[in-house]
Amino acid sequence: MIKQPTYNPSYQQRIESTLDYAIEQNPRLNVVRFDLYLPDYYQCKDTPWALADNLMPRFFASLRAKIISDAIQRRRLGHRVHDTDLYYVWAREFGELAGKEHYHIAIFINKDRFHSLGSYDCNSGSLASLIIQAWASALGISAYEAQSLVNFPDNACNWINSKSKDYLAQRKISIIRLSYLAKNKTKVYGTGKRNFGASQTPKPKY
Repeated sequence: MIKQPTYNPSYQQRIESTLDYAIEQNPRLNVVRFDLYLPDYYQCKDTPWALADNLMPRFFASLRAKIISDAIQRRRLGHRVHDTDLYYVWAREFGELAGKEHYHIAIFINKDRFHSLGSYDCNSGSLASLIIQAWASALGISAYEAQSLVNFPDNACNWINSKSKDYLAQRKISIIRLSYLAKNKTKVYGTGKRNFGASQTPKPKY
């Protein structure tokens, strides 16, 4: 009998609340999934804690800054650029075979700003390139080296339009895909390092 995966209910709730808030802010939303890997030397015990810790805050701060900078540059060139906020969820996991640490990421952005990942070339100016450059910045390496450490799966983008008649189906598809980040398998608890995180959203008012 195949053992069914188990999920962390707290992580599942946080994923849904973050997604729903992102939809409120961006009625036409692009849900983008990708994975971030570490260079082999980051897996060594001798890696300084300051280097290996706080990678996610550094990555998202860099990505947000790059998205803002990209918009400024495009507007200076006379292009129309839609505003977007950046919301996200992430999970830290370990591979079942090699046991290497890696991160599963989902970002929620305005579809009218970025409707796709675009070119995977790290210098193309696409959303994919901004993600690669942000991971390079977080790791302190070149974008060329970081390019091989970012994996974009097939069908990485999923669109949600809150005004569409298919909205509930679109949201359900995203929730199902994002539940992968909440699974307990391949997570390591009790090490003092966070296994999951999400962007801040306002607390509900009762």
